[in-house]
Amino acid sequence: MEAIRFILGHCQHVEGGRVWTVHFEDTGYDAITFSRTYTMGLGASAFRVIRVGKGILLTHVYGEGTLEAIGPTLRRQTRLGRDLAAEMCVFARAGC
Repeated sequence: MEAIRFILGHCQHVEGGRVWTVHFEDTGYDAITFSRTYTMGLGASAFRVIRVGKGILLTHVYGEGTLEAIGPTLRRQTRLGRDLAAEMCVFARAGC
C-alpha cells in the first residue's frame, strides 16, 4: 500500500494526455482510490485498492467519461469496496 501511495504521489500530473488523480473516498479500511482520464476525448478508469489484514482487493471500472464526471463511479466503487472488504474478514488478524 505504501508503494502505491508513493508512486501515485509522484505521478499526479498530465503525461502523454493521461491524467492520474488521487481521490479521497472513505471506505472505513486502508484504501487508495485513483483515476486515469484524458485531456482530450473520453475515457475514465477508476481504481480502488483496499487492504484488509493480509488481503488486498483491487477493483477497476472503465467508462467513456471525464474527470469532472467520475464522481458517481467513485461512489459506486466505494460501496462495492465496503461490501467486498467486509467479506474479506478471514484475512484480518481478528478474523470474522
